[in-house]
Amino acid sequence: MTVGIGFNLYDNSNGMEEYKDGFVVKFIDGRDNHIEFLNGIKIYAGDVIGRISEEQLRRIQIRETILSHIERERQLFHKGINERDFLSELDANSDIAVYVKLPDSFYISTPVGHYNPDWAIAFYEGTVKHIYFVAETKGSMRSMQLRLIEESKIHCAREHFKAISGNNVIYDVVDSYKSLLEKVMK
Repeated sequence: MTVGIGFNLYDNSNGMEEYKDGFVVKFIDGRDNHIEFLNGIKIYAGDVIGRISEEQLRRIQIRETILSHIERERQLFHKGINERDFLSELDANSDIAVYVKLPDSFYISTPVGHYNPDWAIAFYEGTVKHIYFVAETKGSMRSMQLRLIEESKIHCAREHFKAISGNNVIYDVVDSYKSLLEKVMK
């Protein structure tokens, strides 16, 4: 189900009474993750309106988490990357102190739009040349296969991390764990 302007919560909730009066989407703001309804009520990501039990809320959260992971895997499939394989390789490497899959809410503002890198990885000091690394995973390293806008965002991300860290945080595009290691050893 896709929610957009004009989405009627009452109609799409099988007529739940608490959504009867004006719960039609008027505005969606991705900057602070809120939706405003015709009745003036605003809700933010994670807010709950109406009657819902803790158990129902947890079921919804679990379902949405699973759906977002499935969607992410679908997006990566066309790039030729199985993120689970990359994750397994990160897990198996004893040189890595900590890593995190960056959420969609982490982004860099660029002249061509928001850009979301995939991973932040910290290596143990002394094991590699560059301890901190931000990675964008791609199925192919050939830049001609990347769309022009995406290539521009990647360029901006490189400059961003260079500027804010004085070269202490390295940002680059990798297509495998092996290419990640090659980058951090340089």
